[in-house]
Amino acid sequence: STQWLANFFITITFPILLTRFGLGTAYGLYTIAAAISFFLVVFAVRETKGKELEAM
Repeated sequence: STQWLANFFITITFPILLTRFGLGTAYGLYTIAAAISFFLVVFAVRETKGKELEAM
């Protein structure tokens, strides 16, 4: 569901960003969002490898 919402958001915002700011800025904003998401996952999401479902 999150992936669908992200795809919808990109589909709606990309043409607007492209016409107003250009290709580099549009990709730059998406790159920044991806970097923020990466660090959020690395530092805020707990590892679940090897844990029982009940222990989570």
